[in-house]
Amino acid sequence: MNQISKKKKKERLIEKHCAFVNEEGIRCKTIFFGTGKSKFCKLHRQPKFRKIIDRDKIIAKKQAMIDNSANFTLHHKYAEPMEITRNCDLCRDEYDFILYPSTYIYPKYCPDHRNQFKRELYIKLNKQHDN
Repeated sequence: MNQISKKKKKERLIEKHCAFVNEEGIRCKTIFFGTGKSKFCKLHRQPKFRKIIDRDKIIAKKQAMIDNSANFTLHHKYAEPMEITRNCDLCRDEYDFILYPSTYIYPKYCPDHRNQFKRELYIKLNKQHDN
């Protein structure tokens, strides 16, 4: 019976500088031995530092979620329900909605475009008319 050898490549360790930068902008001065992909020293590889390392990715992801949301946040201090008129973010038509006390999340689009499919269809049709 033939056996396949399971030789692993030896990864060479290279002397590197830790790429960790904290909130104050101070860079870690630790020198460590790591493989080609490693960026951080043993201390900064711990899970508690991921929030700091991935800060830009987290901010970008949150902003993308806000931009792609079908709702908007309106902070108010009204004690009674009130009818408000707003322009749709897609077609700029006016629509009405009721502002309720202690409720801060409201629809960003008119009733014709509240459905994701209808928004995509509207965008697709308008691109065809523009060409």
